[in-house]
Amino acid sequence: MNIEFLTVAREYCLLIENCPKYTPADFRKVAARMLAYLYVRASVLPEDGEELLDGDLMEYVDEFEYQNMWSQLSEKIGDDDSYIKVVDIRRDEEVAQGSISEDMADIYQSLKNYVMRCQMNIDDISNDAQILVQREFTDFWGASLTNALMALHAANTQPSEEADDDIADPQFN
Repeated sequence: MNIEFLTVAREYCLLIENCPKYTPADFRKVAARMLAYLYVRASVLPEDGEELLDGDLMEYVDEFEYQNMWSQLSEKIGDDDSYIKVVDIRRDEEVAQGSISEDMADIYQSLKNYVMRCQMNIDDISNDAQILVQREFTDFWGASLTNALMALHAANTQPSEEADDDIADPQFN
């Protein structure tokens, strides 16, 4: 088990679970920083590993919790939630509509499942949980993370109508 990655995964989950406590501007800033750090930690997870258990690992984030997180994130991010995403930068394809809140909810689902599995403190489950989260990063949420980070960067650096309404907390500047 990679302690540094587990720590960042826990912090990310706490950020998502506590998003209602942030102002929209503060949330966007903290989320961008967290996503950047999460990408670094996930990108150094070992890619080789042998699964020790037969069968699927238990899922902890059900559809109701996923939808609830997505809804809270969408509300918090507001008008900055939608962005144009590149589906595959290696090919000349049409672009698609993306959603920061959906990307962040997808990442949350994978990471929360990982954290909960590791908290069981059973070596075989922790091993397989890390292999699975690394595979999900490579195949799925790594690209979602980079898309969301790019959209958050734009939202954080380009003036928006609601920016004047937010009171910035110096702790996050």
